[in-house]
Amino acid sequence: MTDLNKLFGMATGTEENDLEDYKRYYLSDMVEGQSFSGEATIELFPIVERDDEIKKYSQIRFRLIDEHKEPKMNEDDNVEVGEYLDIYLNCPKFKDNGIATRIQKPTERFDFHRNLWNFLTGIMGIVDPKSLIDPKTGDEINIFKKINLKNVAEFVEGKRVTVEQVEVPDSNYPTFKITSIQ
Repeated sequence: MTDLNKLFGMATGTEENDLEDYKRYYLSDMVEGQSFSGEATIELFPIVERDDEIKKYSQIRFRLIDEHKEPKMNEDDNVEVGEYLDIYLNCPKFKDNGIATRIQKPTERFDFHRNLWNFLTGIMGIVDPKSLIDPKTGDEINIFKKINLKNVAEFVEGKRVTVEQVEVPDSNYPTFKITSIQ
């Protein structure tokens, strides 16, 4: 018998999908000004693979889960017990330690990290708005030279977070702002 695990470098198993009965949304499903609130869960993906290619960036999945007080029926007559919003944050490459460097404020020419920037500045703006001002110049910051994304994830994990969809002219990515953290 051929050992397919060795032959293909394969690892298999089963995972439970706890959100199978939930309705899933993305930012692109929302319109400008629309809000979504839910309990935050964060998953870091230091290595992003797409189409058998390892990408030159890392990613974070920022998920907000909102359970319905009472289950309801969806359009397919299935029971829906809640809904969730998945927001993917493109990041400069980081390793398993979660340390990312050189996260720059988005510009018209480069907004690939816009959702990550909005995520970080949204949290910082709520926790300590002064952290977004350079103490040397008094200007608004335009770069995170270094940040531990694992620590940020641990801070937000389990908190009830509200986001609002925001349109940015000439951007390729739907984006958001954090309006509250409880």
